[in-house]
Parts: sequence; C-alpha cells; structure tokens
Amino acid sequence: MDTITLANIFVPLSAAVTSFVIVSLYLFYSKDKWQNRTVNILWFYFICCIVNWSSILFYFYVPNVFVVLNSIVLFTFVAVQVLFYKILFSLTKVDAGERFSNFHFLVPTVLFLFLSILMLVTPYEYQLQSVLGQGRYTGGSYLFFVVSNSKMPIRLLFSVFYTVLSFARLHAYRKRVVHYSANYDKSSLQWVNTYLLLSISLIPIPLMGIILSRGEAAASVFLSVQNLLILFQYAFLCFHIVRQNYIYLDDKSLPNHSANLSTAIPEPETGQVVEQYARVKLTKAEFESYIAQSKPYLNSDLRLTDIAADLNTNRTYLSTFINGEYGVNFNRLINRYRLQELERIRQLCPSNGKSEKEMVEEVGFGSYKNYRRFISQKD
Repeated sequence: MDTITLANIFVPLSAAVTSFVIVSLYLFYSKDKWQNRTVNILWFYFICCIVNWSSILFYFYVPNVFVVLNSIVLFTFVAVQVLFYKILFSLTKVDAGERFSNFHFLVPTVLFLFLSILMLVTPYEYQLQSVLGQGRYTGGSYLFFVVSNSKMPIRLLFSVFYTVLSFARLHAYRKRVVHYSANYDKSSLQWVNTYLLLSISLIPIPLMGIILSRGEAAASVFLSVQNLLILFQYAFLCFHIVRQNYIYLDDKSLPNHSANLSTAIPEPETGQVVEQYARVKLTKAEFESYIAQSKPYLNSDLRLTDIAADLNTNRTYLSTFINGEYGVNFNRLINRYRLQELERIRQLCPSNGKSEKEMVEEVGFGSYKNYRRFISQKD
C-alpha cells in the first residue's frame, strides 16, 4: 500500500469522523431544539463526508465493497454540497414563509436511482471490471462505466453551482439582517465567507480526478496539501456551528412575506411587504423609558423580537416605529445606546481597572472588532 495514498485518504476521513463525533456529542447533551435543527443537518453532512472518504479507501483496496456501495457513494458525493447549502439556508432565513425546497435533492436522488438500476441490470463482473480499471474503460457495459465514473465531474459542477448560490444568498441576507439583530459579529456570518473561499480552493480535487488517473491523483503530494485544507474546513465549520456563531431566527421571530397582500404593509427601508399583525400603540417616551430601565442593549445577542416581546408588540410594528422615530435601523440604534453606555462608564469610572476591550464587551458590543466597525461607520 502506498503511504501517501493512505495518508491522503485517512487525513480527511479522520477529520470527518472526529467532526461527526463532536456534533453527535453536542446533539446528545444539548437541550436547544431550535439550535438542533441546524446541527442535525450538519450531522448528516459529516455522514456524507465519511462515506465519501471511506469509499476512496474501498475503491483502491477493497473494490468488492465499493461495487456494492457505488450508487450510495454517487449520492453522497453530490448531496454534501446540497446539505451545506441547507445549513446556510437555515442560518440566513429571514422570512417565516420561506421553505427549503427538496428540489435541491432531486438530481442526487435521480443519479442514485439511475445508477442503482444500472447496477441491477449490469453483471457484477462488469461492475468490478469498471472499478478495477480506475477510470480507464477496459470493456463491459460502457453506459455503466460512464455513469459510475461521472462522480468527479458531477461533484465539480455541484461545487461551483452551490458555492455561487451560497455567496448570493449570504449577500442578500446581509442586506436585511440589520433589521433583526444587534450582533454584527454573529449575524453577518463573516465566517461563512472563509468556509466558501476554502471550498473554492478545494476545486482542484475533483479536477485532479478528471485530469489524472485515479492512482496518480490519490498519490499526489498536491492532494496532501488540499487534504490539510479539508481538515481545517471541517474543524472550522464544526466549531462555528457548535459555538453558535450566528443569530438563529425562528419562524415566530420572522415576518411572512407570502401573506395575503391585502393584509400586508411595507417593510421599513426595503419596501418589501410583510404580514399585517395587530399593532400595539407605542410612544417614543415609553420606548426610551424601557431602554433606560431594562438596558436590553447590554445583551450582545439582542434581537428585535426580544424587545418586541417585552413591549407587548410585534417585530413589524417595532421595526417601523424605530425607523420612523429615529431614522435608523434596529442594529444602529442599539449600538448607539451601547456607545452612550460606554461613554457613561468612562466618565463615572475613569480608573476602574478594566481594559477598553472589557468595557466594550460589557456594554453589549460583543467584541472590540464590532465596536470599531460601528465607530468607523457611525454618522
């Protein structure tokens, strides 16, 4: 057995298994059902990753097993891209009426069924012959050979397509999330950009599977470098999801843009329509009294719906109220209150022994980076 080939298989495989174990333990001990919805998808994501990397081991060293798993392997090669997009979809959902379409799984399912049917009608020895050829046609059913060896081109197409789709969704999400959350570090999902850039840097893997022979690709030193990136990517994704580095907005916290237009009103600043809820009259004096007494801005993960619940009103009306009375969105208004609190602390306790970073985090900015970002953009 070639040492480099084995290393190129076991490094990403062990990373996928380790991430799967961590996610499984988190699900076992977590009591947060809303959070678990996203982590459940991540759990399936890492199952697909394990199947992917295990299949390469079977392909080279136990081809009889690979023949049996062939259609499942094809499904997971494609489904892993869809599953990450589904994770991103759940993190960037800003409309209660929006649902992830199972149409995304149509192509993986059709490919799985098609190859499964071919496996039933193709003699076993031809299937094994196709696998032993390692990408070279050596006889038997040519149709089976083409479909069975299409994994890398299909994986490449899906990688590019869903990476572009993810960037587009993330961009659209950031335009609207300022209306819901006052924690830019989490709600902006900056870490997703890093993950997507890592995905782009891993495109050479399926390309190598297309250009080079299977053996040459698996034994490539360049693939070893790529596998280190995969190890980091898995750990990076697992860390940010388990640490909840995002603001989760459940359906009760969101407007329903699919509501009947006759009962809809414009979304502040965006012009989009949202469901008309029963409004509760709120005055500026009442709002500022609540802010002064409760100081909700000290919560770094504060959401618009948190304040709406305290004031016995709804998200749509409160967002409209803030925009009309203060001329800014929810995020900027809350950060203004945090800045005022920071100045108050500085004046009252100029030598309290706390660092600037500690005071910034104490007033709700969450991080010094978030504070600096607001300072550089404030009007």
